[in-house]
Amino acid sequence: MFRVPTLLAPSPIHGIGVYTTLPIPAGTVIWDFTPGVDWQLTAQELEQLPARYRDRFRAWCYLEESSGLYVLCGDNARFMNHSPEPNCDDRGERTVAARDIEADEELTCDYRTFDAESRALGVDSHLTIRARTVQEDQPAARPRVPRMSSRRRVG
Repeated sequence: MFRVPTLLAPSPIHGIGVYTTLPIPAGTVIWDFTPGVDWQLTAQELEQLPARYRDRFRAWCYLEESSGLYVLCGDNARFMNHSPEPNCDDRGERTVAARDIEADEELTCDYRTFDAESRALGVDSHLTIRARTVQEDQPAARPRVPRMSSRRRVG
């Protein structure tokens, strides 16, 4: 769970990103795994989910190599975008500021440091799964109903 105030906003990196609202000094713990907020599922549990939910879960989770569990952050952390030069450093069940981070700056991480699948398959494969799932989640376009510019009075 985030230990610093954050908000979601459009990202120049990819879709939506997580931004800090306050300056964060280097070394500050900004996120840690919190049971009850963050979820962990085994590969078997993940496979038992209905396909629609499994796909969404997979789009937003990461595979923790040390435990073999899929982790879904229960807060805005699931929207952190990848950067090859991140401003956050993932250290096991904690994420710390790798350098001083300015207020209103997007928080980024290197997926390869904590996600076994991004490391094995490449970050692009993970982003492709996420982009496809997010696109599928968009509501279908509704037919456009013409608007009348003025009302006519009847009678």
